Amino acid sequence: MKRRKERTHRLITRGAILESLIENAEELTDEKIKILPEEATKTKEFKETLRVMRKNVKILV
Repeated sequence: MKRRKERTHRLITRGAILESLIENAEELTDEKIKILPEEATKTKEFKETLRVMRKNVKILV
Protein backbone atom coordinates (compact mmCIF):
# COMPACT_ATOMS: atom_id res chain seq x y z
CA MET A 1 0.00 0.00 0.00
CA LYS A 2 2.85 2.39 0.88
CA ARG A 3 4.54 1.80 -2.50
CA ARG A 4 1.27 2.54 -4.29
CA LYS A 5 0.85 5.82 -2.41
CA GLU A 6 4.46 6.76 -3.17
CA ARG A 7 3.93 6.00 -6.86
CA THR A 8 0.68 7.97 -6.98
CA HIS A 9 2.36 10.93 -5.30
CA ARG A 10 5.32 10.74 -7.70
CA LEU A 11 3.04 10.61 -10.76
CA ILE A 12 0.97 13.57 -9.60
CA THR A 13 4.06 15.60 -8.71
CA ARG A 14 5.80 14.90 -12.00
CA GLY A 15 2.65 15.55 -13.99
CA ALA A 16 2.31 18.90 -12.24
CA ILE A 17 5.92 19.74 -13.05
CA LEU A 18 5.40 18.88 -16.72
CA GLU A 19 2.20 20.91 -16.90
CA SER A 20 3.88 23.90 -15.25
CA LEU A 21 6.50 23.95 -18.03
CA ILE A 22 3.99 23.96 -20.89
CA GLU A 23 2.29 27.25 -21.54
CA ASN A 24 -1.50 26.84 -21.65
CA ALA A 25 -1.17 23.08 -21.17
CA GLU A 26 -4.86 22.81 -20.35
CA GLU A 27 -5.62 23.62 -23.99
CA LEU A 28 -3.81 20.49 -25.21
CA THR A 29 -5.17 16.95 -25.25
CA ASP A 30 -3.44 14.18 -23.33
CA GLU A 31 -2.25 12.77 -26.66
CA LYS A 32 -0.61 16.07 -27.61
CA ILE A 33 0.97 16.43 -24.17
CA LYS A 34 2.42 12.94 -24.57
CA ILE A 35 4.11 13.92 -27.85
CA LEU A 36 6.12 16.70 -26.19
CA PRO A 37 8.29 14.55 -23.89
CA GLU A 38 8.47 11.83 -26.53
CA GLU A 39 10.03 14.29 -28.96
CA ALA A 40 12.11 16.11 -26.36
CA THR A 41 13.74 12.90 -25.17
CA LYS A 42 15.02 12.23 -28.69
CA THR A 43 17.23 15.31 -28.74
CA LYS A 44 20.99 15.26 -28.29
CA GLU A 45 20.71 17.89 -25.55
CA PHE A 46 18.24 15.83 -23.55
CA LYS A 47 20.34 12.69 -23.81
CA GLU A 48 23.48 14.53 -22.69
CA THR A 49 21.70 16.21 -19.76
CA LEU A 50 20.29 12.88 -18.63
CA ARG A 51 23.71 11.23 -18.92
CA VAL A 52 25.29 13.95 -16.75
CA MET A 53 22.47 13.75 -14.19
CA ARG A 54 22.80 9.97 -13.91
CA LYS A 55 26.58 10.25 -13.58
CA ASN A 56 26.19 12.80 -10.78
CA VAL A 57 23.74 10.56 -8.93
CA LYS A 58 26.23 7.68 -9.02
CA ILE A 59 28.90 9.95 -7.58
CA LEU A 60 26.65 10.96 -4.67
CA VAL A 61 25.70 7.39 -3.78
